[in-house]
Amino acid sequence: MSTCEPEWGPRGLLKARLGSLAFLAFLALPVWALVGSQPPAWRLVAGVLGIAAFVACYTRVVWLAVPRLQQNPAPYSLVAAIVIGLAMLAVVGFNWLIAIAFYFNGMLLVSLSRRWALWCVLGVTGGFVVGGFAAGDDAGTVLGVGASILSVGLLQAAFFRQIDDARQLREARAELARLAVAEERVRIARDLHDLLGQRLAAVALKSELAVRLLRTDPERAEVEMTEVSKVAREALDEVRATLSGYRDVSLATEVHTAVALLGAAGVDTTPSPVPVGLPPAVDDVASWVVREATTNVVRHAHADRCRITLARVAGALEVEVADDGVGVDSTGVVRGNGLSGLAERVAAAGGDLTVGPVDGWFAVRVRIPT
Repeated sequence: MSTCEPEWGPRGLLKARLGSLAFLAFLALPVWALVGSQPPAWRLVAGVLGIAAFVACYTRVVWLAVPRLQQNPAPYSLVAAIVIGLAMLAVVGFNWLIAIAFYFNGMLLVSLSRRWALWCVLGVTGGFVVGGFAAGDDAGTVLGVGASILSVGLLQAAFFRQIDDARQLREARAELARLAVAEERVRIARDLHDLLGQRLAAVALKSELAVRLLRTDPERAEVEMTEVSKVAREALDEVRATLSGYRDVSLATEVHTAVALLGAAGVDTTPSPVPVGLPPAVDDVASWVVREATTNVVRHAHADRCRITLARVAGALEVEVADDGVGVDSTGVVRGNGLSGLAERVAAAGGDLTVGPVDGWFAVRVRIPT
């Protein structure tokens, strides 16, 4: 399994790999030529086994290389495919040379760095032309097929480059999302440090002074310990007020934050206008819905699009966060662990929570009485 599968997504990874293996269609020509020539039994068996071995090696090289290209994860399979492909020329003939040129291009393009792409295509095309002339084939046929190999090789290079660009873009977006979370943690830590630094320093100094005065001046020590208690209570109140400020955000702020976070993760988000005049309790629960659902999209969905819908309907506020990513796995377990706590919050407010696929999207829907 590729190490970048979390960023790529299982469906996108499968599509990229199957798309890369689509070039196996070029095997139709040599297989047809081998079977249609009615060769001796030994030659037919050798040809079928050789083609099967070549396909196995080619599939392993491409499957492991996509989408993290240019890392050559299967060097032995690559060498084996090249050796088998050249050896099969003696069994299948010139038509096999036409086919393996496309496959040599594909395997080399996914195994070597980008700067070698053009040289690989030119080298394979040149090798085919030289081999065709050496075999005594018609010059027009050799040059025509050579032009096809060159054209398809350039197409293969563009296709694999697109896969690699998409992989790098996904990894960059995932890194931006991680950096955004890390930056928020640093900001909170900085604020708490600034808040508690002076208070805790005062507590430490007054405690040390009270210990020194305990035997010589108990009354003064008692005064200092009273100050320590007062400073500690003030610090605790300030911490509670600060953390409350982080928790108790408005629905409008939460929607704005969700759009920014999803955008950093590469998810195209469409939010609806936020209704005004909501009761504080309803606003608070709706904020938690948007926050938790957005977190699930960023962490688990591998989505490309997301929509956040807020609407007043018949004395209630309806909140829906839907995405086109992966919602439910093969065991039927809904992604994310925070939805259970969210369900408790919604139930406490007298609302209803619905989670699951809707028209091809994965949706978190909540209805809260207003």
